[in-house]
Amino acid sequence: MKRLQKLFVAICVMFAIMLTQVVTVSAAQTMTFDDLYMTLEISDDFIVLTPDTPKNDGRWAAAGIIQIDSKLKEFNDMGVKVLFYDKKSNTSVTMMVKDSSKTREIVNLVSMTDTELQEYFDSLVGKDSDTFVSTVEEYTHKQTPYFKLRLQSKEGESPVSEVVYGTIMNGKSIGFDIYKEGSYIQDKEEELVRSLVDNVSFTKILDASEITKESEIGIKDFITPILFILIIGVILFIFNKKNKKASQIKKKISQDMQEYRLNRRKLEEAGELTKEEALFTNSTEYHDQAIKTYCMYNQFFKRIGFWIYVIVLYLIILGYSLFFGTSIWMTIIVTIAGIVYGYYQGIAVEKMSEAMKKKYEGSRSKNAITKFYDDYFTVSGIQYISDFPYVQVTEVRKSKNYIYLYLGSEIAYFVDVTTFNKLEEENFMIFLKQRMGDKLKFKIR
Repeated sequence: MKRLQKLFVAICVMFAIMLTQVVTVSAAQTMTFDDLYMTLEISDDFIVLTPDTPKNDGRWAAAGIIQIDSKLKEFNDMGVKVLFYDKKSNTSVTMMVKDSSKTREIVNLVSMTDTELQEYFDSLVGKDSDTFVSTVEEYTHKQTPYFKLRLQSKEGESPVSEVVYGTIMNGKSIGFDIYKEGSYIQDKEEELVRSLVDNVSFTKILDASEITKESEIGIKDFITPILFILIIGVILFIFNKKNKKASQIKKKISQDMQEYRLNRRKLEEAGELTKEEALFTNSTEYHDQAIKTYCMYNQFFKRIGFWIYVIVLYLIILGYSLFFGTSIWMTIIVTIAGIVYGYYQGIAVEKMSEAMKKKYEGSRSKNAITKFYDDYFTVSGIQYISDFPYVQVTEVRKSKNYIYLYLGSEIAYFVDVTTFNKLEEENFMIFLKQRMGDKLKFKIR
């Protein structure tokens, strides 16, 4: 049995992967195979089993199949799309559908010349072994030539035989197979195969260009859900990572603030809290350009990693719409969506700028006086004097001549370092590095 199976597999080198689309059967026992552009009328006497038949379905037992998992594996390995079991004769016929570079090259047997057809048939017959012999001949069908391939043990050997009626249509090999051990296949059993073949009808015959187009559509259909899942996965990963990091920072700041206040309270109760001298004092004007520079930095450059992700995802989607057969309208929509999204990001910067300008319009001064002490800094001028412990700062960033002290993702105070002299600026940077540590998001020269 194993030797016969190996020989059959060798003959079927042209076959590739099994197509796993669901087969539909109507009440009138007409089976429809949409992926093959094929219908098949079958007798009510047949029990029909497919790779999608539930394991607890009683038809497995009715067909004499006990090892269902083993049979399903065989279906997968051999490319079996349907198994037909005839109750009267206790005979099984399998329908196998496979494709390969060879079948896609041939496309349809009906398009071949007599010479080409004979050469192909001859290629199916392997060399006779010491125990088996193989023969092939043409079987006439109303729409396409079929080959009848017979494998049979030689006289004196244990009787084993196999008959395959097959054709190539629309770039796929379609074969009806009957296999028997212990005795040779009888004509009445082979008649079951012929009855199936004779009732095959192809609703559409594709040419080579249509096969190529369908292959591209198949690739697109395969890639689309994977691409969608990847995009959703990346987005979820980014936001999950971002939210997790923000939660950790918030928790740490809360703990540090509690500890800071507790220490200050203890010093105050012990009478050890003395007035401190500012280590650095800075005056920064919150003029319109300074505000706009901050808003632009906060919206784009601070989030450069996020925008790289967005641009890459956008280019993937745009590339997909351009190179995988999507309609021109989809490409136009994707392009317009990208332009509109970019435009609204620009509007967001303007709105943020206007909101900040309005916020500081009523201030007594547009100059922020920022004083830096050992454990905290204070801001006055643009608001009532407020103190902020360094542990409350989430991050420190630099853009051009401005240092931004963030107290969250959106709130930051400006420090214009050009108001320092060169030595003060150098000392101030060293001071920031000592106090902020990893919160400092830029390198100091």
